[in-house]
Amino acid sequence: MFAGAVHGLLGGVVVGAFADLHPRMPDDVPAPGVFYRHYGRRDVVTFLVGHLWFGLVAGTVYAFLHADLGLDAAI
Repeated sequence: MFAGAVHGLLGGVVVGAFADLHPRMPDDVPAPGVFYRHYGRRDVVTFLVGHLWFGLVAGTVYAFLHADLGLDAAI
């Protein structure tokens, strides 16, 4: 879950640079802003919760594959 949080924080900052990285994006779609904040509160929450959820699921699967770690490794 910690890895998902770190990835979400880094991804949230990088997504703010999408408009600068892709030259045609501002013409077709409004710039998302950091953590998609220009798209509304629901998108920000979905982005962060999705990353935390993915981190939890990936950690749980990893803990099951490596039985010597225990489920505490998922968090």
